[in-house]
Amino acid sequence: MKRKATTCSSSLILLINMKAAKRIKTTRRRDSVSVYLPDECWGLVFKNLPMDDRDYNSISLVSKQFLSITNRLRSSLTIKSNLTTEQALNLIRRFPKLTSLDFSGRRDLDYILPRLSTFPFRLTSLKLDKISTIPASGLLAFSITSTLNSFTCSHTNFLHSSHMFLVGNCFPELQRIDLSHCKDIYPDSLHLLLKGCRENITHLNLTDCSIFTEDIIMNFQVPKLKVLNLSSSSVDDKTLYVITKSCTGILKLYLNIVMLSDTRVITVVS
Repeated sequence: MKRKATTCSSSLILLINMKAAKRIKTTRRRDSVSVYLPDECWGLVFKNLPMDDRDYNSISLVSKQFLSITNRLRSSLTIKSNLTTEQALNLIRRFPKLTSLDFSGRRDLDYILPRLSTFPFRLTSLKLDKISTIPASGLLAFSITSTLNSFTCSHTNFLHSSHMFLVGNCFPELQRIDLSHCKDIYPDSLHLLLKGCRENITHLNLTDCSIFTEDIIMNFQVPKLKVLNLSSSSVDDKTLYVITKSCTGILKLYLNIVMLSDTRVITVVS
């Protein structure tokens, strides 16, 4: 893996040097030579290398030029729960091209989310893992200018029906929803969630969820669904049969640790 990344970076740097040869400024001072590459060249190098948050942080410490470049390149950011509200907002403010934010474990989202509309970026992905409950007022204010198509709210202690109705109606363009490991969910929550955004959903993660009632099963209509994860859920033969017959476009179905009869599985996949 390291060899592949090294080869990739060497090739990119060589290509960039060839394209930017006319723009390289060389200053000779006695026996030393300093070479300057424009920001866009460094940007191409960093953008095409496999890097995570730690890599970006390390590069940003090299120089003010690299700090400025990496600030403009970052598209995703995790806001740790130990940061104060002001520290979190100041950190977000550094990156003008964010498309994804992870607020897992935070309790000040009703304050932070409405303020995201004042930043130049437009988020497409929002992650709210391990929170006590849905920040209803914050999401409602955030949704006014939102372009969200991916919403994750896994490992959340309590999801009321009104919360799911709010999410579905505030973000009708959602394509990906992750409610994995949410155990305390009201029975009609899934139906109310999908009622507002079912037309665009392609990925749905319900791992370790126990929310399938008779009403939900009979009204599980998600026409564009391609990937469904029901691992460790309460799904049974009848539920699985109805779902797959209603959602004929499913390409991937995850059923890890789900008790089903062999005959029913054969009927579903045939």
